[in-house]
Amino acid sequence: MTSKRNTKTKAKIERAFLQLMEDKGFNQLTVKDITQLAQINRSTFYLNYADKYDLLAKIEAKLFQNIHQILKLDKTNSYFDEASILAVLNYALANHRLVKVLTEGDLASQVESLLKQEIIAIVEEQLHVNFNQDPIVNSPYAREIFASSISAIIILWIKRDFQESVEEIMQILESLRQYSLGQIINEGK
Repeated sequence: MTSKRNTKTKAKIERAFLQLMEDKGFNQLTVKDITQLAQINRSTFYLNYADKYDLLAKIEAKLFQNIHQILKLDKTNSYFDEASILAVLNYALANHRLVKVLTEGDLASQVESLLKQEIIAIVEEQLHVNFNQDPIVNSPYAREIFASSISAIIILWIKRDFQESVEEIMQILESLRQYSLGQIINEGK
């Protein structure tokens, strides 16, 4: 019973947090705002979270943990095959409100940096890619190029309110894997 109640309380807190993020932005919202909107006591909030930064960190961690779980479901162990990427893009689309709130406003650069770190971690851990092993481009740069290009496409898709289908975004990401930058730029010419 207590666990079920705790889960409901956390859901109320997260809903209030998202609403306030949309209305005020992260820097302007307070724990008092969250507790008032969630209709809970401040002590209840502090039983679950140290402060609004802790709440944000736990929401971000849960988002990326869910993405990791989706990728672990792939039995081909390729993690960047079409089915895996489509599953992650569909997850982002299904959670569009959360994803949009986290990638806009005063958190945009922080979340983009976190997204890049997560992309590198997924590739290095799950694909066993070693960016240090005989790269064409020096490894810190190769890592940055790889993570930045993928995160930039995903962030732009989110900022454009998910205008393109997940299949169209998948096709764009696939072209990154298949072609050089020069080929991508000159493809339409």
